[in-house]
Amino acid sequence: MGIGGFRIVTMEFDSDPTDTVMEVVFTFEIREGGRVRIEEDQHEMGLFSVDTWVRMMERAGFAVQLRPFPAHADGRDAWLIVGVRR
Repeated sequence: MGIGGFRIVTMEFDSDPTDTVMEVVFTFEIREGGRVRIEEDQHEMGLFSVDTWVRMMERAGFAVQLRPFPAHADGRDAWLIVGVRR
């Protein structure tokens, strides 16, 4: 029996904007055999500056490139961080 439908909904919560972590809740709606099943998964995720990402990736042995990435409708800067294993 195959999956009849699948949807993921994410919600992000940042209870303390001064720290570097946030909570993300993933809700999975899975339709199989005429029934819908709901699964939920919660994660604490880190928010790091671009400098921190570059430093950590270089320490792990990657050559790092920053490429502008148009992610925000209001024109704020965003970056695609590309790591190539040395």
